[in-house]
Order: sequence, then structure tokens, then C-alpha cells
Amino acid sequence: MLLAGKWVDAAKTFGVYDPQDNRLVAHVPLSTKEDMKRAIDEAEKSFKRNKNWPTHERIKVLRPQ
Repeated sequence: MLLAGKWVDAAKTFGVYDPQDNRLVAHVPLSTKEDMKRAIDEAEKSFKRNKNWPTHERIKVLRPQ
């Protein structure tokens, strides 16, 4: 799974099922509480670092021409 900008392995996965026919669509990583805490901490750091970055500059990164 992608966690704080890096691909990390998850110890467990769980199945995602199509609600229409109940077929298994995929297995996805099961995050832990520690994974969630790390993601929140990294998001807070990123916000503090980039909160004054002008919107038009953010858009350039998200939608490169």
C-alpha cells in the first residue's frame, strides 16, 4: 500500500466483493492502527510544510501540462 509517499507491504489483506454478484474483485492491504497514525502524522507534516503554497502552484503539480 502507499503510505506517506512510499510503497509498504501489509501483513494482512482482505477481500473486496462486487455487491451485485458477490464475486471477489481484489484483495487489498489491511492497515493497522500504526499505519493510520503514521499516515495522519505525515499528512499533518505535509500540511504544515505546504499550507502557504499558492493554489495555482499546487494545481501545476497535480495537473502537469
